[in-house]
Amino acid sequence: MQRFFQLILVLGFTINVFSQIEQGTLTLGGSIYGNGYSAKTEDFEPEKTLSLGISPNIGYLIINNLELRFSPSISYSIYGHKGQDYEFKSNSQSISIGLKAIKYFGTSSFKPFIGLGIHSGVDWTKLESKINLYDPINNISSHNTSTTKDKTSNTQASIDLGFAYFLNESISINTSINYNHSVFKSILEQESQDDKESKTKINGVYFRIGFGIFF
Repeated sequence: MQRFFQLILVLGFTINVFSQIEQGTLTLGGSIYGNGYSAKTEDFEPEKTLSLGISPNIGYLIINNLELRFSPSISYSIYGHKGQDYEFKSNSQSISIGLKAIKYFGTSSFKPFIGLGIHSGVDWTKLESKINLYDPINNISSHNTSTTKDKTSNTQASIDLGFAYFLNESISINTSINYNHSVFKSILEQESQDDKESKTKINGVYFRIGFGIFF
């Protein structure tokens, strides 16, 4: 029985040692992320978007269990839709930089956290669309095609809910669900129209998995 209690104490001490995140700690890490669904609000029909991104990061514990993190990000997304009278497809690339505050909770190797962040970046998008036309009088079918290239600046605000599991005192595996609200401002470079400014808002839910190294 005495050895059993000694084992429990050793395990408890080990778990607590693994989970220490003290003021002055430097962090390095990275993550990949993607979304299963994103609702896009515009003047026409909503779109469903699938995306994938990668984000390295560097952080610093300004106080115990509170990390201030700098994280650039690169992402790629594709989407498309085909209706009865029209169809479109698009691909886009994005580069952004962000600042995030992350608060860790708990005293074990399993530490839930909440994060609040803001990001700013640039997106490049190419959209190809086709509209099908039909003249019932002459029984003639035709279609109009167009290509739009869009360069946008974006501002994003995010909320992260997740947990970090510490494999030892220096390495953690992190996973989280992220809610992201983005506002894009763009100049549309259209072949048949004068350039015009537009604004788009996107609300998305993303899943993220990554790792952290603590020094």
